[in-house]
Amino acid sequence: MNNQKIISFYASAESQGLRTVSLAFANRLAEQDYSVLYVELDDAIPAIAQSLLIQTEEKNINSYLNQTVKGHFNDIQKYVLAKKDIIDNAERKEKNKYSGLEEELSFLIYPMELTDKDVPNLVELFESNEANGELTLEDYVVDYIERFTDALKLLPYDFIVCKLPQDIDHVFTFEMMKHSHHVLSVTTPSVTRQMIHKKRKKFLFEQSKDLEGKWVNILNMASDEIPESDYRELLETDYIIPFDMERQQRELSMESDSPLIRKSLERMILDLGINIQLTMNEGQSMIKKLFNGRG
Repeated sequence: MNNQKIISFYASAESQGLRTVSLAFANRLAEQDYSVLYVELDDAIPAIAQSLLIQTEEKNINSYLNQTVKGHFNDIQKYVLAKKDIIDNAERKEKNKYSGLEEELSFLIYPMELTDKDVPNLVELFESNEANGELTLEDYVVDYIERFTDALKLLPYDFIVCKLPQDIDHVFTFEMMKHSHHVLSVTTPSVTRQMIHKKRKKFLFEQSKDLEGKWVNILNMASDEIPESDYRELLETDYIIPFDMERQQRELSMESDSPLIRKSLERMILDLGINIQLTMNEGQSMIKKLFNGRG
């Protein structure tokens, strides 16, 4: 699709709320009737299927990746889960839990039960393939990600939202950043996590100057007792998401994110050049105003 955008979410450390923020972003776009594909590329923890108790059967990214190592990239759509697929795969008593999923949001995610031996190791496959000859591992990875992103671009979605691995040495992390229109980096107000974030960002920018122009800093779980001006003065951040006191309860109820987080992302979405209607506050007119982003 000519106007399709790939937007990747990244966190340099664990427990930054990457899953929740990236899902809130994808859901907010889907609410506006944009077609969105959420792609989980972090195989360390199959967080999406586990947190939402989604039964993927053979429709999952791991099944697809096992085909790509055989050279088959372009049948990716058959591994994508739409809302109907999720409901059809669910047990009868569980089906109502998925009624709140956004109709325009689809998933390409890892299955709940996943072990290291299930995930194809591209590095080992490269090293064991004598046919690669003079080809370097770096060239192999670059070619692989190009073929993967070319397959994504053929899909009928307005947005591809990717959850990247934390490990920058992972095959998907750095190369997918290079192929993304925007890289949204999520951190929390922790001194140690901020230090890791700055060091990692500096290293990535040194590897690719283009990353600096597409990088967005998101500070997650901010306290409402600390003024935003203080956060902005002390920490590197472009957008601030407040700590949601109700998030834990919503997660136990199998809600992928929260209205507060979705609303907190709206200004950033507009600034990325994506047209959305802003959520009404209490007391606002019942007429929502359409804003154009500055992107």
